[in-house]
Amino acid sequence: MRSTRRTPGETTGPADMALSVAPVAAWIVLVAITLWWPTGFNYVVAEDHAFEWIQVSAFAVAAGGFLVLAVLMRRRDLVVTVTAAIGFALFVVVVGEELAWGQRLFGVSVPAIERVNQQGDVSLHNIGAGLKLSQLGLLGVALAGLLSRPAGRWLSKHRSLSSLSDFLPPPFLMTWFALPAAYTGIRLLFIPSPSHRVAKFSEIAELTVALASAITAIHLARTASRSHTSDQPTSGRTRPPLTPRTS
Repeated sequence: MRSTRRTPGETTGPADMALSVAPVAAWIVLVAITLWWPTGFNYVVAEDHAFEWIQVSAFAVAAGGFLVLAVLMRRRDLVVTVTAAIGFALFVVVVGEELAWGQRLFGVSVPAIERVNQQGDVSLHNIGAGLKLSQLGLLGVALAGLLSRPAGRWLSKHRSLSSLSDFLPPPFLMTWFALPAAYTGIRLLFIPSPSHRVAKFSEIAELTVALASAITAIHLARTASRSHTSDQPTSGRTRPPLTPRTS
């Protein structure tokens, strides 16, 4: 008989369908605004405006979530701990780049970098091929999120990596990762010199990935916290940790 056990984070119902469709609807609206009200779109995605600060905040939440995950799992699973630590380091770098490594907050100045930077700040992704590398990084994060659940089924069959299959993004986030992956992949492959509007739409892709990453990190930290709590002694006995799924 086939097991009816759901994978961690798996839910069903109208709420999940709505959350899956939400970014699609938002992107359609934003494309329409880009085409018919470019002034408004340019204002929204301008440097240091709302979208950018929401991005930074979401990436910071993602970094914090992965840090919590690494701390909770540090004595229980090396593979999960190392993976979480890599995620934490990645998002710290992203936040640092978005904040120009403190220039916008603390007035830090590095003239040697500012002279060759396209925006005149101390971020590295606006120097030379840095912009393309940052696009590749965005694509990598989006693809990692998009492919995580199919990969989880493969990981669950390998004893040394099976614990990772307990820490996957919620299913509704697949569309959140798919849209930025599609946009960035098409831009890199087919639009080497995009127009201003096409290029600035990367801000929407970044925001979508940032929000999806933050939701994923919070979900994974909560999963680890519940598992950690279940491992605590109860009436003299210790409950078993998360076990690989069976089918």
